[in-house]
Amino acid sequence: MWKNSFAALCALGLSTTLAIADDHASSGSTWFALADFSTNLSTDVSPEDTSGEGNIYSGGITDDLDSSWALGLGYRYDNNIAAVLRYEEADVEVGSQITFSNASPISVTSSSDTEITNVMLEAAYFIPYSESLEFFLLGGIGEAEIETSDIMMTVSGVVDNLSCADENTETSLRVGIGATYYMSQTNGFYAGITRTDYGDVTIKDYNDPGVCGSTSKALDADLETDDFRIGYFMSF
Repeated sequence: MWKNSFAALCALGLSTTLAIADDHASSGSTWFALADFSTNLSTDVSPEDTSGEGNIYSGGITDDLDSSWALGLGYRYDNNIAAVLRYEEADVEVGSQITFSNASPISVTSSSDTEITNVMLEAAYFIPYSESLEFFLLGGIGEAEIETSDIMMTVSGVVDNLSCADENTETSLRVGIGATYYMSQTNGFYAGITRTDYGDVTIKDYNDPGVCGSTSKALDADLETDDFRIGYFMSF
């Protein structure tokens, strides 16, 4: 996937936000706070199963990213570069069925969404266009905690586990583009498109009778999402 390709860019650091055009940028460095909401445009994973036993998992643990929100605190330098530390939460919808090679799909009876908690350092470079408008490029690197839930199925009228909940911590990477609009010298709105790799989504094997085993060799590797972000910032 694109993780290694963007590692250098993501090392820049910080987030989406403070911009100001010529007179704003020349006003000196400043702290800022932000809040934003993202809606998913697309979600991709790479199903993997290294068990080498029986039917091999080929898709369905995760579906689309639902939505996410974030709060952040950052610092805008007087050279059109900003950095922000963000706290983010997101949910990934679980697929309606799990598929395996050489086997019929298994319908999912019930499951809670996969939860992602992401702490990310983003860096943004701003390109002034007018007094109120700037464009930006951003890169980020962080740590994502990905928590799956039990996935249930129905067999011969009986509801039983297909897999068990698991939790793993992954390095998250992000790139993005966007624009910032200033309503005044100290506050405004921003919007942009980001691409994020949250890492691998894991589950635990379910072993009869009623025992959750170790982390499964079946997983969704490299959960990547494209999202539209819109938010509000205030400098101080």
